[in-house]
Amino acid sequence: MFTIKMLNHFLLFFSFFVNATAYANTPIELTFEIILEMERAGHNFPHKDEFETTKEYKIRVNAYTKNVLDPLTRPVYKISEVKLERSYDADNSKWTFFLLSSALETEQILISFLSNESRQMETKDDSKKDLVSIDIKLANDFPLKYSLPMKRDLAKAINENIRATYTFTVAVPPNGNKKGHFSLIQAGEYNTLFVELIELQLYSMDTPLAQYSRDDVIIHPVDNQLASEMKTKLIKQKQHIANEVKKYIGLITDKIYDNLITDKYTMAGKQCTLTISLAPSGAVNNVLAIKGNTGVCIASKKSILKAAIVPVPQNPDIFKEMTTVLLTITPEF
Repeated sequence: MFTIKMLNHFLLFFSFFVNATAYANTPIELTFEIILEMERAGHNFPHKDEFETTKEYKIRVNAYTKNVLDPLTRPVYKISEVKLERSYDADNSKWTFFLLSSALETEQILISFLSNESRQMETKDDSKKDLVSIDIKLANDFPLKYSLPMKRDLAKAINENIRATYTFTVAVPPNGNKKGHFSLIQAGEYNTLFVELIELQLYSMDTPLAQYSRDDVIIHPVDNQLASEMKTKLIKQKQHIANEVKKYIGLITDKIYDNLITDKYTMAGKQCTLTISLAPSGAVNNVLAIKGNTGVCIASKKSILKAAIVPVPQNPDIFKEMTTVLLTITPEF
């Protein structure tokens, strides 16, 4: 019997250890849907019924915490592909990276979270609209500035491709645990999620550059061979982006021609140059005729506005190269 009890205790401890290790070692990308789940968890927190004893209410709260809150608060989260504010000192061959953007009003703000999903949403759900933008604030002390030595030619080459990943846990907001109420998202002028930052990782072209925590700094040296490999990757990436932009501009042009209403007698040999402003969802924000035949320009604008949504790349690095596209439409007969 004693052996069975010991075995049960061991299995219980082992199960807890495995779960804790999984939470600690497998960061989950913070998404818009997780943010919504956190908001719902606070909104649906159990309220004590007048016919319910305190003991019964505590049992219900404990069950809700275990089944709903713990799965949201215990994991380690991450936000990837963050472009940090930075400056390069050519005299001393080193980068200075800033954890926080000087453009933000408060030094405690880590990042304004706006996911691809939320940018693409066109919903009448007011609860989702309110949560499109989330301020994420630090609940713990963390260095605000970091240095990274790097040769000038490499620093210049990868300047636009340096990214960061934040790893953190969720913290209870200062006003998030009142009697009969619990909230992971603190409401106010801005919806705010408080986090305990664990680590900041810098990388470029899938190559780690440095890792910063409160207690340790790990710099990954970049030798000549690795620098050469990174530059080669950069060239290939730029070519890939250029090819993708060309492909999507072709798709948009085809979309215009599909809807274009033409007249051979007034449009033959004529053309129109347009600039089209696009949203990440592919929605057409604006169309301007730059030059060309009035009839072709009017027909082209009507065609693109009729399409309303056009094909765009989901990769933000590619899309940023075509937020505004320049097209020339020449009706064919």
